[in-house]
Amino acid sequence: MLTRNATRGDTARAAGLAAALVAAMTAALPAGAELPAPGMMTVREGDLTVLHAVSTHEPSPEHPGCRITASFVDARGETLQDRTGNPIQASFVLRDNVAASLRLPVAQVLQGQPQRLVRAKVSEDTGAGDSNCCALTLTVERSNATRGTSELILPRAPNPPSPVCVDLTR
Repeated sequence: MLTRNATRGDTARAAGLAAALVAAMTAALPAGAELPAPGMMTVREGDLTVLHAVSTHEPSPEHPGCRITASFVDARGETLQDRTGNPIQASFVLRDNVAASLRLPVAQVLQGQPQRLVRAKVSEDTGAGDSNCCALTLTVERSNATRGTSELILPRAPNPPSPVCVDLTR
């Protein structure tokens, strides 16, 4: 037999404490914090891997857009480089329903290995002025014509909104 020992007051206090904790954690996120993005994935020879980003809604014409820096990193969190030693990254300013993409040159990052763990990394760039990425949607597309495979990889939740975009007062 299950019994319920918590009172309504206990439940309300626990909910209030949880909301305060989330608010404190959200307020503590540094400017330029990494946004939710897909987790680790394995890339192999012949894969075509592309990160897509789109700002899906802006509330007004005065909206500053979403400024991001996108890259691909390895299992140690280090930014991957192309054959010439340049980091595989790009900066974008995304406005209402306009998308941008960053392609991973898989053959260049395998470095003779049959496969490699990688992940997309996206950070909001607040150093160049106002930015608002609350409506940012990210996906990674991975396909391989030789194997006849194609998949869309979604980020971990939330996507959107970023934790800094959630109004905890509702």
